[in-house]
Amino acid sequence: MSMEGVKHAQGGRIGAPDVKSLLKQANNQLVTQREQALQDDLTRQLHGLLERQGSGGSALPGVPGMADGGEVSLSDILMGVGAIPAAVLARRPLNALARPLQRAFAHPVMGMESVAKQAMSPTQADSRFQDALRHAHSPYSKLPIWHGQGAYTNEQGRLETNPLYAQQLPRFQGRMDKDEAALKYAGEMGSKLDQWGVPIQRAVPNIFNIPGGADSLLMNKIGPEEVRRLAQSMGSDVAVSHRPGNEALLFSTGAPHDVREMAARAAQTVPQSKVRYAVSRPGQDRVLVGKEPWMDKTYQELGLQ
Repeated sequence: MSMEGVKHAQGGRIGAPDVKSLLKQANNQLVTQREQALQDDLTRQLHGLLERQGSGGSALPGVPGMADGGEVSLSDILMGVGAIPAAVLARRPLNALARPLQRAFAHPVMGMESVAKQAMSPTQADSRFQDALRHAHSPYSKLPIWHGQGAYTNEQGRLETNPLYAQQLPRFQGRMDKDEAALKYAGEMGSKLDQWGVPIQRAVPNIFNIPGGADSLLMNKIGPEEVRRLAQSMGSDVAVSHRPGNEALLFSTGAPHDVREMAARAAQTVPQSKVRYAVSRPGQDRVLVGKEPWMDKTYQELGLQ
């Protein structure tokens, strides 16, 4: 190559630095170092907070949502850490960084409905559920029962409702489709109640409330009436799952929805609720145990039919 060719290939005079490229490279390195420093700082703070929880310490000062002497919620811890102003530069990677820790401390929720071929009164439904609970062999049957609202819009656009019985199951650090104790309990209760399927759902909110990485929504201040309104507003391909503490988990049951559009519609339907972007992955966080062969576990596989 001629000397002129070398000059052209380098984009200028031989030996002259490309100032624009150097500045861009330096800026990228600075951003990467800053994000890494923020992640390291968050990790250190989380480890310290988790050690205090493990030692049975009382609620931590300055972290919102914690009652004195109550159980420390990792989501609350992460919400407090999420208030670090500079961390806005690395919100999405910090959401991803926190997620495994959040999962380890999140209680899965199992929802059951007492239904029959003939319509039942609330008293009859409750009696049927309590009978199934008394005959269950799993120690999980002794866990507290929370009464909520089951509701969904069927394919004909008609709202269907049933009394909901929910339990917070013990934490599980792995994939929910590998939690044999929870799957067996869901199968046992579902088969006794003749349910089409029993869901077990775990969800973790993004500590920075941005849609990146989210596939579901968490909402607060949700009572039975709000569940019914959401079920009608969101349509037949979005599940509205009532949860202990008057919360709701919303996720697509068919083709993935745009979570931004879901959040906008949910907020419009229940304006008094705070809508948070969350993660609840099928198999990893959400399972369904029941009658259909495509479900995560069937009653037949569990030896219950």
